[in-house]
Amino acid sequence: MKKKALTLLIGVTVAATTLLAACSAGNTQLQLTPNWQESTSPTGELSKSFQETLTYDVTFKASTPLFTGYTVQYCVDADGNDQAGIYETTVSGNSGQYTLTTTCSIPVLYTYNGDTEPFTETKTSTVVFKMTDSRLQPVESYVEIESHSPVNATPDKMEDCFNHYKYSVAITYTSATAAKVVFKDYVGSYLGKKIPTGEEFVTANYSFEIENDDYTYLDNEQLYFALRGLDNDAMQSSANIDTYNYALSKTETTNLTLSAKDQSSTTAFKDVTVNKGAVSWATRKISYNAVTLAINAKEVGSTMELWYAKTTSDTDNEFRNVLLRIKEPIAYSIGTLTYNLKSADWSSSNV
Repeated sequence: MKKKALTLLIGVTVAATTLLAACSAGNTQLQLTPNWQESTSPTGELSKSFQETLTYDVTFKASTPLFTGYTVQYCVDADGNDQAGIYETTVSGNSGQYTLTTTCSIPVLYTYNGDTEPFTETKTSTVVFKMTDSRLQPVESYVEIESHSPVNATPDKMEDCFNHYKYSVAITYTSATAAKVVFKDYVGSYLGKKIPTGEEFVTANYSFEIENDDYTYLDNEQLYFALRGLDNDAMQSSANIDTYNYALSKTETTNLTLSAKDQSSTTAFKDVTVNKGAVSWATRKISYNAVTLAINAKEVGSTMELWYAKTTSDTDNEFRNVLLRIKEPIAYSIGTLTYNLKSADWSSSNV
């Protein structure tokens, strides 16, 4: 039975991180503003220190999968009881660049012929990139992922229900137009190579070029943060982005497109804990843009939905264009993961 690697955007529940794309008219560079600040002025971005930690709960809603013979449940413990996953991002910005760290942990339970197998899907990443005056140009990134990707087939045993992947990807941007990649596979399943005796992993090296003439290039690991830099009008129109996606090509970039709709205000986030002086969202309604991301490639993957708070004011941007919610469908119609913002800490930020 041939096992196929799945590709979704978050990358924790599957083998790799896959990004969006479709077609839109015109070739334009993104105009980015530091909307994650209270004051969206780029002057403050360069002269002050930005600090942010966002924490999300992850829940799962099941659908009817395309396969039979086994079941897979996310966000449950080994006994099948509800257990939310955790997704957290931490950003620090000073001295002309940002460092963004992301961690994600999601429990999953496979059931086959009465037997169960619990796992924890994990992702950690760090990306360093410049500020908005340089269009958030990436400097370097590193990501580690361990996942157990469901298989669209009728299995003969528990081991046939999933692919086990554990790997890391390190990207060094040697210039604004070129990068080098080091891919390490710790179980050999992603690269399809046997790990040599006495070694911990098998390595593959790649390189790719970045063409900045047409579209803004963003590293995969900074994408969610970077989209906060679009103003409300840009959010609600199509925009193209280039990124590197090792699941689609090891040596070329992938072009992406986002589209969004203006949404009426919501009170769904009134219980979010906000650590910034006396700020409280308990009685506040938040207007947001619902961004849809979809892949335009042979590996079509999933369509993502991201909720971004709208800019409230250039001088008093209360909600900082924060990412409020992520909805991530899982391949083979297994179900949908929803990431809801639970806490936002800007207490150490002076901008």
